[in-house]
Amino acid sequence: MNLQSKHASLSQRIGLGILNGLAGLFVLLIVGSIQGVKSIQLGLIPTKLFGVSVSMVSTMIMVTSIITLTISPLAGFLSDLFGRRKFVLIGLAVTLLGVILLTTSRTYIIFLISTLTIALGTALALSPATALFLESGWFIWITGTLLAFINLTESLSSTLATTLAGRFSYSFSDLKITGFILIGIVITFSLLVIGLYWGSISLSKRCTWSGIWLKPQRGKLFNLIVPVMLLAYFFSFASSGIYRSFSSLYYSSLLGISAVNIASTFLAFSIASMIAGFISGPVGDLFNWLSIKHLHRQAGYLVIVLLGMLIFLAGYILLPLLGRSPLIGIILVGAGIGLYSTSLRALVIVNISHRWWGVIVGGLTSISIAANMSARLLGGIFVESFGIQRLFTPAIIILVISILLTLVIMVLSFLPSGKLVTPPPVDQEKQGKSLEFINQS
Repeated sequence: MNLQSKHASLSQRIGLGILNGLAGLFVLLIVGSIQGVKSIQLGLIPTKLFGVSVSMVSTMIMVTSIITLTISPLAGFLSDLFGRRKFVLIGLAVTLLGVILLTTSRTYIIFLISTLTIALGTALALSPATALFLESGWFIWITGTLLAFINLTESLSSTLATTLAGRFSYSFSDLKITGFILIGIVITFSLLVIGLYWGSISLSKRCTWSGIWLKPQRGKLFNLIVPVMLLAYFFSFASSGIYRSFSSLYYSSLLGISAVNIASTFLAFSIASMIAGFISGPVGDLFNWLSIKHLHRQAGYLVIVLLGMLIFLAGYILLPLLGRSPLIGIILVGAGIGLYSTSLRALVIVNISHRWWGVIVGGLTSISIAANMSARLLGGIFVESFGIQRLFTPAIIILVISILLTLVIMVLSFLPSGKLVTPPPVDQEKQGKSLEFINQS
């Protein structure tokens, strides 16, 4: 067979991208909605309906985090090997089972099983769905933009679901109503995902994806730069985790800010982070394209990462100085987190072959969860030892470490051996074999 006759046309590439992209967005809407409801339910339902102690609730939350931390990279790795669509659909089926159990919960044991089942299902589906969504961009140049859409979709769906869940008083009838709403969301979007994946599989059988992948351009220092990137990612999320975990305590106990005003500050933080994260995607893509074209270096995302961390640091420094009017500092903190988090993820992903994006996405999820867990532990010890007024000291120290690591990455990238190596011409016959992997996914 002449492989040239099966090469994907531009319209076929766009069609496949739209089908996989929409399916990924629907999965993200499901996960974001469930996470938004869980953020309210896990804190209120066990104590109010089942009389469970706060320590047991904390343990349950910790267990769900551990499930996500361990399952996400494993699911990503296995989906890279055996097919991402399969794992997405398996994850959605497990999630639906968990939501059904949640709806019928009348004892704490059933509620606990349903919560852990939902955590398992979302962990199974999220990494492969995100990898498929990133593939929908076809070319590596818009990775940041796609990640920005992922963040925006999850944030909006989670915020709306949290608002909806907060309107219930959490009687058993309210729990059933919440469960039925989630069942409707999961079933509706899952059917759409199945239809879209079926369409993308049918279309991919008509052509190969030959010639559409831009292979990662790596300098000779690639094996050294990537671990430093991951360390910077860990420390930056640990620093933001300290703020997220203890800022409400800081505002209420030390500054005497009312609960209503604290809610307003978190809203300002979320909006600033959401807007900055969305903007950083396309801007980072543009800067990275320009730096590769003119400097032959992966420097564009690094600039955005460093800028975001510096803005974040400025917000940290300002917050104690602003006293009872911390709005400017909060906006800077949120904007800084939004800028660097999207671009740092894009920087890691574009340096890895698309075939392993599932495990990379899952690994980054695990790193962020581990960083937040470490931040809560470290922040708790520090607050107990030195008082809430010194809250920002460890956060600033950890953030400075991540800034220094980012500078190290930038220096390594601009060394002669950090220059990007242009990929060799692609063998069309070898690329024709990509059809087997694409159909399997």
